[in-house]
Amino acid sequence: MGNAVKSLVFSWRSLIVAILIAVSIPAGGLANDRMVVMPFENRTQLSEYNWVRESFAITLLEMINHPTMRVLGMNERDLAFERLRLSPDDLLTRASMIRVAETARANLALIGEFEVGGEKDSLTIIVSARLIETAEGRLVANKIFSLSGPLASLQEIEGQLAWSILSLRNPTMSETKEQFQQGLSFAPPLAWQSLVKALQTIDQSLRESYLRRAIQEYGNGGGAGRYSRAIFELGTLTYRRGDDAEAARQFRQLRPEDHDYESGLFHLGLASYRLGDFQQMVIALTDLSRRCPVPAVLNNLAVGYLAKGEIASALPLLQRVLASIPASISGSIPEDNSYRFNYAYALWRNGQFEEAIPHLQRVHQQLPQDGELLYLLARSLAATGKDQEASRFDEGARRFLPGYAKWTVDPAAIPPLGRLRHDVDLTAKIPAEASQAGGQGSNGQIRQRLDEARRHLNRNDEESAKRELDRLDPLDPANAEAALLRAIIYQRRGDADEALRLLRTAVGRDPRLFEAHLLLGRIYLTRQDRARASAHVNQALAIDPASREAAALKQRIEAGR
Repeated sequence: MGNAVKSLVFSWRSLIVAILIAVSIPAGGLANDRMVVMPFENRTQLSEYNWVRESFAITLLEMINHPTMRVLGMNERDLAFERLRLSPDDLLTRASMIRVAETARANLALIGEFEVGGEKDSLTIIVSARLIETAEGRLVANKIFSLSGPLASLQEIEGQLAWSILSLRNPTMSETKEQFQQGLSFAPPLAWQSLVKALQTIDQSLRESYLRRAIQEYGNGGGAGRYSRAIFELGTLTYRRGDDAEAARQFRQLRPEDHDYESGLFHLGLASYRLGDFQQMVIALTDLSRRCPVPAVLNNLAVGYLAKGEIASALPLLQRVLASIPASISGSIPEDNSYRFNYAYALWRNGQFEEAIPHLQRVHQQLPQDGELLYLLARSLAATGKDQEASRFDEGARRFLPGYAKWTVDPAAIPPLGRLRHDVDLTAKIPAEASQAGGQGSNGQIRQRLDEARRHLNRNDEESAKRELDRLDPLDPANAEAALLRAIIYQRRGDADEALRLLRTAVGRDPRLFEAHLLLGRIYLTRQDRARASAHVNQALAIDPASREAAALKQRIEAGR
């Protein structure tokens, strides 16, 4: 009888575990929000306060600098407006605002209104804001943020709003409200108002005037140090206008502690290249490459070295960039064509013609009328004794390269041919494995694909994440983590049934997926299914007893919140 009882107990335990696995459904990430801030409605209906409407989008972008939440820039949001043939100046319904957020691929939309009142010397502002989940179109936690105070303290009010949003979405944050507020910096009110007005105006001359006024008012108002945000915006404006000397002067004023320092370094490199100051370019991009070793940065640094004639410094950088591009898409994207051309050009400059030829031929398949490429390919083939093949490409160079005759007569007249990247995602770090060209085992490739998929998910780029997982399937079709990541993608897209199927597969392959259990606990809590939420959070704590997030979630479940 004793053995029978033990067998029965074991069977019940097995059944409970099986049920826990079978009922699993995914969540959208530990805390991975993408928020769009809509223009706030001016209830005062006085045009002199219209500048306040966009101040929330401008200020929260800088204040909410947190790994769990990304605030979309106004340019990203306004592109969504454009696609829907709407304008940020329109008064929109909640449904229209949600459509804008969905088009911008944001899971959260912040909407609000404000009213200014009082005497001229003591103006006050009342702010009301709501955070909307775009997938369900509902108010997050049924909470309305109501704030008020002097209009001159609007930055502080927006700081309180930023904290309220972050703490609402991340109740287990280790940072206190006081620590968060101490980390914020506020400009003198007049300087900040000029910056906000500058960023809203389309007239470039007026924008420059506002920016220069903001920098001056910052100093006059007793601001500490430099007004780095206005300096960066002025540098960007003058760079786009083609005034590279002024742009470089502005970017050089930025310091490592400034919010836009890294973007400033990238643009300083571009401006310096156009000025022919390759030493300044290399200095700026070397600093940036240590902070953000992303392909575009390493590529541009290599171009700077090539312009200086330091080929030995350029080649390893370009090797590393090429190694970061998955083989399945290599040659099919514009970035790869630029990177591969630069690598071939560096080999050509180094006299390694045989090694340069296959790379030049590969780019030629995508760019058959590229005169510079045809010239390099013809010269490389001729240098390796392939004269007949070289003559064919030489004919193409003669046809498509305007400077062909001059280059042929005087090779010293050939300008630097390195190809720059003019835009950059400073979060897209190159995986460590990519620094080793070749020699990766199967496990290393699997880990690289999973890490790349996660990086894309962290940037809310589900399509790119899915492509990485598709490339992983032939290497490991039964990978549990891949199934979990696919489940997250489908859950974000609102396909709960497919997400459920995938997460069942994931936990069936690996019941010790801590992330899955924690996410399941959160989802079940939102559905008021406390029994299943508790079961999953207990599973998560069994896997990682030291997890503060799991412990906090368990406390919320037990507290009935």
